[in-house]
Amino acid sequence: MEEVKRLTPLDVMPEMTTADFNKLLEPLRNGTQKMVRFITKHRRNDGSLYPVEVHLQLVTMDSALVFVAIILDITERLFTEESLRLKTAEIEQTHKKLERSHQQTLQAEKLASVGQLAAGIAHEINTPIQFVGDNTRFLQESFQDLLALVRLYEALNVGEPGNTREAALVKKVHTLRPDFDSF
Repeated sequence: MEEVKRLTPLDVMPEMTTADFNKLLEPLRNGTQKMVRFITKHRRNDGSLYPVEVHLQLVTMDSALVFVAIILDITERLFTEESLRLKTAEIEQTHKKLERSHQQTLQAEKLASVGQLAAGIAHEINTPIQFVGDNTRFLQESFQDLLALVRLYEALNVGEPGNTREAALVKKVHTLRPDFDSF
């Protein structure tokens, strides 16, 4: 304990200069602040350093002004704060990834909806076109059959009565006639 009593604050705070320490004490000395709080490093007996938070006050004790210091070892607190900072960064990164995935999913859903809409429109367009095309082919085939029948009738009118050619044409007309009766 005697060894500790002989130490000055600068003996245990190797990173602090006399000017820096006096600057910290000034608000206490001139009465503008009742307490000064700061973070620094202290030196152990073995020479190792550790982080501390210092709460320093100037009080009257037995009619004399004395500095009272409460010094907290903040090694674990700093470790916890760093762990928390890393976890927070990890969570923020995960959140950003999730947000990007969500946006991509929304975009994919929009594209799928557009695709379904396009397929529906194409179907609505193709169905009437197919109907018109099928009926046009039917009419074209039917017209060809009618045209063949008309030519046969014309050939019958030109032919001579009692001609074998005429009999063959009449037979052909009667063969085609059931096709036209089905319309």
